[in-house]
Amino acid sequence: MNKKLLTPFLLLSIFAGCTGEPISGNGNQTSFEARNYNGDINKGFDYWIQAHCHECHGTDMNQGLSPIDPRDLQKTDLDNLVSYIAETMPKAYGIEKCDRECAKHTAQFMMAWVDGSAKIETPAGEVGSTLSCSSDSPVERPELIRLSPTEFANSTKDLLQLDTLPDIGNLSSEERSDGFLFSERITVEYSEAYSVSASQVAADFIANYENFSGCSLPVNETAGANTCAESFVVQLAERAFKIPPNSDVIQSVSAAFNDELQAGDLATAIAASIELILQSPFFLYRPAGPIASSVSNQRADQYLNASRLSYLLTGSLPDDALWSDAKNGTLTNTSLLEHAERILQSDKARDHLTREFLGRWFKVKNASPTRGDMDFDELRALSDDALVFIRNTAWGQEGGLVNLMTRQALGSANTGRLTEDPDRFGIMTQPAWMVNYGLADRTNPIMRGVFFAENLLCRTVPAFDGDVEFPEPQKGLSLRDRLEEHRTNPVCASCHALFDPMGLAFENFDQYGNMRTTDEGNIIDASGVFLTDGEKYSFTTLPELMNFVANSEELRYCTMKNWMAYAYRDEIHPQLSCEEKQLAQSLALDSGFEKMILNMLTQTAFFR
Repeated sequence: MNKKLLTPFLLLSIFAGCTGEPISGNGNQTSFEARNYNGDINKGFDYWIQAHCHECHGTDMNQGLSPIDPRDLQKTDLDNLVSYIAETMPKAYGIEKCDRECAKHTAQFMMAWVDGSAKIETPAGEVGSTLSCSSDSPVERPELIRLSPTEFANSTKDLLQLDTLPDIGNLSSEERSDGFLFSERITVEYSEAYSVSASQVAADFIANYENFSGCSLPVNETAGANTCAESFVVQLAERAFKIPPNSDVIQSVSAAFNDELQAGDLATAIAASIELILQSPFFLYRPAGPIASSVSNQRADQYLNASRLSYLLTGSLPDDALWSDAKNGTLTNTSLLEHAERILQSDKARDHLTREFLGRWFKVKNASPTRGDMDFDELRALSDDALVFIRNTAWGQEGGLVNLMTRQALGSANTGRLTEDPDRFGIMTQPAWMVNYGLADRTNPIMRGVFFAENLLCRTVPAFDGDVEFPEPQKGLSLRDRLEEHRTNPVCASCHALFDPMGLAFENFDQYGNMRTTDEGNIIDASGVFLTDGEKYSFTTLPELMNFVANSEELRYCTMKNWMAYAYRDEIHPQLSCEEKQLAQSLALDSGFEKMILNMLTQTAFFR
């Protein structure tokens, strides 16, 4: 076979996984019809979008990092194009390898573009598109999720009106994990930890039992005291289980109480019942998404929506006002929104969302476990400072994502306030973020850039399977200069061009987050090129980059994806539902997060 190289494919990119391998063809000048491979053009377009090829090749297939010349495609045949795609395209967005059906349909779509019978448009709901929801494909979300350790502690504290949060022991390690995704299984480890915590809580609660329950705890039990205690335990179970349990469950709770009462005293029976309630699956799981209609009804939906709203905003059980509306059957969509507005004004909600949504999104909630040059208390203090920064920039009339990304200030946990600082520029210039994405002996522009691409823009950065040795330090050579090969070697540039420039933009901050102007005696160059949707944006300073991104549509979609992941405690989905895409297009990034959250509650299927 006469091999002919298609040179434009030698230009490399990331999202489609383009490599430096040549594409081969036999030079036949056959027509599109004659080369038809029985692929489906529409399916090919779907694969093209799923692999984010448009980020690599541009919206018209001839832009971006790796433009494709249609004349080169005309010089190959479909068999060779299918083979090339299958052999050289690595995984992207959940596609392990684009071979077989993926390669066949993608090649068919590309050939249709050559003949003009297919037009590439930015995918619906992505940057620059006009969206129609006529053929929406819903994104699968979980219905029930296990309480996270923080939710378990919050719920137990509120249920029993404790003064402090209960100890969750070794489960705190899960709370130090990144992202929003937790295991939904209750392992032996979890069961033991919950058992120990529930036992300690129950024992401590007895001292406050009379004040909390309104029942007496006499030395010698009386029938009245026993009846009051049993009634109290049943009511506690109803609140803990988030929806009034059926008669069988109530009878089980009552029977367990009475069994313990016969075997011991009233205090023991109460404590044992509390332990039982706190370890019940009805307590340890909560609703996350709309429950299937076959197991739901209008009255139950009100209880479920009350719990979903409360856990979403506060990480705990519904408060008295919200629970009362659900119990009375008056929790309409209107009153649900009113409760959301009320709760979002509370410190409880704003503190929780600061830690569990924004703190996890920007990876500053927890101290970095990899910095051996700093002790845990130092790292924890930096995380607390960063959370104060978020708390004071995200909420209120002047808050919002733009403010969070660009505010020139430092947070201080000692004062709970901000200190204006002209050298800072948003959450990603807080020392906690710099330390989490730095090394003991130097900065880490690669990981800073990868965070930027993955967490702010929701781009997929393919993992590199080879062994890479980082350039050794050389006196007088800046880190930017040491990374020169990332820009000059095409194999490296295929990935690093998409995140190194963003990471190098932060080089004016050392690995501890201190401001600097030189590196190895060289004036730091923070300039770079930001690639978005096949276009290039040149910047010279970090503020220029952050201002551009803070107002970008790409950030809108990533904000929505992170919010949905938080709301359902799920992974970041590559796709959004149609209505979620519509809402992302209209997000006001320069208004307080409470307004954004209310919009996301009322304009998505979260309560439908």
